[in-house]
Amino acid sequence: MAGAEAPSPTSRVSVDRVQSGRGPPAWTVLSLAQLSILRV
Repeated sequence: MAGAEAPSPTSRVSVDRVQSGRGPPAWTVLSLAQLSILRV
């Protein structure tokens, strides 16, 4: 597994959360919230 594929720490956390598969993905909710705030 090459770290160069996901240099951003956020991406790494997202992948870890997805692999865990326990409960809803909080990072997706946060991302959507940030996008909505930026769009407004």
